Amino acid sequence: MELHRSTVHQYSNWTCPLSCNMIQSLAETVGPDGIATLWIGTRRGLFTLRESAGRPTHEIEGARGKSISALLPIHDEAGGTSVWASASGRLVRYSHGSWSEIGPHGELYRAPVRCLHAQRTPAGRRLWVGTEGAGISVLDISGAPRLLFTLRATGSGGLSNDVVYWIGEDRTGRIYVSTNSGVNRLTPKVALPLAATDFEVTTFNAEDGLLSNQGSIGAGLLDHAGRVLVGTAGGVAALDPSHALVDRTPKKLVLEATLVAPEVSRLKPGCRLGYRKKHIRFHATLFSLFRGQDTRYRVQMVGLDPAPSDWQRSRTFSYRSLPPGTYTFRIWGRDYAGNVSAPKDFPFQVEPAPWQTWWARTLLVLILLGMAWMAAEMRTRLLRARERRLAALVEQRTQELAEANARLEELARKDPLTGLFNRRAFDEALEAEWRRARRHHEFFSLILIDIDGFKSWNDHHGHPAGDDVLRTVAATLRRVMARASDLSARIGGDEFAV
Repeated sequence: MELHRSTVHQYSNWTCPLSCNMIQSLAETVGPDGIATLWIGTRRGLFTLRESAGRPTHEIEGARGKSISALLPIHDEAGGTSVWASASGRLVRYSHGSWSEIGPHGELYRAPVRCLHAQRTPAGRRLWVGTEGAGISVLDISGAPRLLFTLRATGSGGLSNDVVYWIGEDRTGRIYVSTNSGVNRLTPKVALPLAATDFEVTTFNAEDGLLSNQGSIGAGLLDHAGRVLVGTAGGVAALDPSHALVDRTPKKLVLEATLVAPEVSRLKPGCRLGYRKKHIRFHATLFSLFRGQDTRYRVQMVGLDPAPSDWQRSRTFSYRSLPPGTYTFRIWGRDYAGNVSAPKDFPFQVEPAPWQTWWARTLLVLILLGMAWMAAEMRTRLLRARERRLAALVEQRTQELAEANARLEELARKDPLTGLFNRRAFDEALEAEWRRARRHHEFFSLILIDIDGFKSWNDHHGHPAGDDVLRTVAATLRRVMARASDLSARIGGDEFAV
């Protein structure tokens, strides 16, 4: 292959054979000696060509066999030059004769690198790296490269697509990004952006005059008049930032509420819904006739949500099984230019179920109180009945004990054979009568009885016969001495006293 250099209106040939005839990127640097060097990125490596005629091309060893694109020379403060590029989708740098691969940094290597842009800021140099599927990674390259932030189509960043073809910058510091879904303009909100949220994103597409929403790799530049030129699949489009149209008119917002279950019906503001009718759907429409795909909505169910939601594309919102209460569904609409409509309110009320009403709860409280009173009354009655049973049992046990004591007392004072009082009872009665007689100066009688021949009878006829004699004598004494004041006692074996 031969390279051709244009001089005036003619082409002159450079004899510089390359190992690959597919050139993907070109860049030029000028050394301290004033001699220019042409950097040639191909599908099989990176080559350089000095401006001196007849000098052969030089192949960069570290890039051999790699697909080189997106060449970007960057001059440092010391007067040196480093060349940044994409090598088979990886970010690389060639500086001072050394080839090095940069990264990985965050989302950088989740997709191939397709374009680069160098930016000078008060804090130093920044490198914007566009990828084919992972959005943009912004690196600080003032020293050792480090990731500052990323911009994606999802989450923070607000890009229209994560496939990035070209990145450029206008004279006011705004960044332009050509993607697979239009061109994004990133306007800094602060002097030195440090996060994706520090930019206000404006999207331009076919409705704004682009011939196609699909960009082309590396096709873009800022011309001498300050216009942004972007190459697309349908042709070249130019944007003049100084003639941008400004829309500051809020659009009309319409809200419709529908009951979904148990039957489908439209609802009116201020309606009251039964406890079985809780599935509600709200559908909003912002009358923005231009770039409707950039319309956003945010909502708040006052009485349920503590704060409004984030801006979102969806314009249909459903709520299921709302608890009883008074609510106001509030929605805002925002058009492509950032104009926010006045909020639209839809007040309504969800009635409680019969068992959730105040009178049902009052009745339940009364029932519970009644049950508690009945339980307390039943317990009191049970305790009283138990107390009566215990009292009766105590009385019965006391009576039985008294009877037992009486029997014991009787057994202790009576002779078991004859049934007469024994010696102990006789002695106590004798002492008591003696004291009474002395106190009242009265007389009392004492009879001592002994059975003659009892021992011989007992020995001759046996003890049972002797016992019969003793019982007969005792019976005679009880019959004869029948007065209440008389006391008969057996005081010995065959001895009695009255």
